[in-house]
Amino acid sequence: FADEKRGGNDDSPVGFWAEMSTLTSDAGGSRSDRADLWKGAWIVFRVHPVIGAGPANFGPAANVLLRNGELGGNYVDPSVIYDRALHSSYLQILSELGAVGVLLFGFLLFDFFPRNAAMRRPRVVAAWRWASGGRYDLRLLSYGLEAGMIGFLGPAFFYNQLNEPWLYSLLIVNGLLHDLSMRTERAAIASATVGSPALAG
Repeated sequence: FADEKRGGNDDSPVGFWAEMSTLTSDAGGSRSDRADLWKGAWIVFRVHPVIGAGPANFGPAANVLLRNGELGGNYVDPSVIYDRALHSSYLQILSELGAVGVLLFGFLLFDFFPRNAAMRRPRVVAAWRWASGGRYDLRLLSYGLEAGMIGFLGPAFFYNQLNEPWLYSLLIVNGLLHDLSMRTERAAIASATVGSPALAG
């Protein structure tokens, strides 16, 4: 809600736009706090570059690896970082899953966008329209998934979102819809070969 503080945090600014302003301003030390955490993520990655420190292990790993005073702000004493979130899904992947995790995440995105584009091919759209009776616009469904993914990837620079269902929901729906649309195209082609104008229009 617009007049509530995020997560019951008394130091959080009130209101959506006030909260968003902490991305570029240092109100309440938010920007410098984020910079310290990101520096810690790079340190953890350099020690565990291949497979990372393990899922949800940034804090525990940083607590062990960092020396007193290596980070500034609230983290001069590294024990404070134990249960802190990184405020970046990308650095969370880098530090917790390493280079292997980065490559796998890149593959998921490389797979997602071409699948979405394939669902907008004219023959696929025509087959979908034939099978659904024109009730569902496959192009709009595809664009909706794409907008959702872009909406996830942008804020992921500044927020931990890997433990939320959004990314996985988008990937699952994309995979299912792509598979269904390809099956529909094949069925329409088979129908057309026996005289039905399945791919007309």
